[in-house]
Amino acid sequence: MTKYYLHDGVRQSGPFSVDELKEKKISSEARVWTEGMSGWKMAGEVEDLEPLFAGMPPPFEAQDAKHAPLFGPESMEAAKKYMDDARKYMDDGRKKLSRWYGTIGGIAAVLLLLLIIWNGRQTALILSSIKDEKASKREMRDSWPTSLKVDVEQSGGKLNVTFINNSNFLMNEMKASISYMGSNGAINRASVVAGYNVPPHGTASAQLADGSYSNEKVTIQLKGATSAQAEFRLGENYNSREPGDPYHMH
Repeated sequence: MTKYYLHDGVRQSGPFSVDELKEKKISSEARVWTEGMSGWKMAGEVEDLEPLFAGMPPPFEAQDAKHAPLFGPESMEAAKKYMDDARKYMDDGRKKLSRWYGTIGGIAAVLLLLLIIWNGRQTALILSSIKDEKASKREMRDSWPTSLKVDVEQSGGKLNVTFINNSNFLMNEMKASISYMGSNGAINRASVVAGYNVPPHGTASAQLADGSYSNEKVTIQLKGATSAQAEFRLGENYNSREPGDPYHMH
């Protein structure tokens, strides 16, 4: 019985009988050799082995396939179309992104402009307020004789002193000098009384015992006042040394 050797292109095996080769289900292209053969042949070319391949389809040839090869012309055309579609999609995306950036940039520019305008108005309002406040303080210092007054009333053996503040600023302190004059008009004696934290357009009171004699007349005169808000100070021998603004408290 003839036996054949097999070779898979790497190593050799066998020998095998025809029945053993049938069990191995070798293909018609398998390389075989047996004694008497000049070289290795495909199993389908050996007459003794032809029955093993009866009814088997012929070897697959790429040109006979119904479907194009993976990298054939049709596949390349499909790949080209895919790349064209991808480029178009990316171009559309860039255009949309550019429009989006343009819209955002426009909104940011408008907001920045509005912020600048708002800041400008706020700055103008602040400067105007500072200017108005400064002018109001100066006006108070110039017109204090009409804004600050003091009054006294004798009642029940006591002197009731009222400090009157008609300005727009808090007076931290107001001082008044009380004079006791005799029937001849001469000042017999004097005393000083103070009122504190006299509110704007308000009054503050002070009370002291009436030490006058029956023949004495009591008069009162504002002698001093201080307001941190108005930067104002009135007092004996006080001068701000600022020309035109002698009551400016620095």
